[in-house]
Amino acid sequence: MEEQHRSVIEDLRSGALEPQVAAAAIQDGRPSGIQMQLMNPGSWLTGGHIFLDVELVRRADRGPQAGVEVEAFIDGAIEDRRYSEVTDSLGRARLRFSLPPLGKGDLTLVIRAATPSGNDELRFAMRSRTKNSSGQPAKQKPVN
Repeated sequence: MEEQHRSVIEDLRSGALEPQVAAAAIQDGRPSGIQMQLMNPGSWLTGGHIFLDVELVRRADRGPQAGVEVEAFIDGAIEDRRYSEVTDSLGRARLRFSLPPLGKGDLTLVIRAATPSGNDELRFAMRSRTKNSSGQPAKQKPVN
């Protein structure tokens, strides 16, 4: 019995049981797929650099989704540059990159992840900085 328990725990940790867990969740009426969260929504853009701390979990059991590629890019940038990292065993990924040359008009930070059981995407509208009466750029936060 103990050996069987150890075997199941190891399969859960390695992700070998993920398809069975997702199928059981669907049968139970629980949502399938993944859910992504930006862990630093108020501080992801600092001094021309983008710092994204992302967490990815399975919707069915809220467990971490390891080994998934998370991609980020600025929609509307002059150059189409895409950055990616793979989630660790806790379902977390850290993406770090410099702000690419931006175009005029609507700009959106897009963060995406996809698995066989589902996709998720976060979008943050970006606004250009406006100067205040002192001539310094006004502080501005992205809008989700």
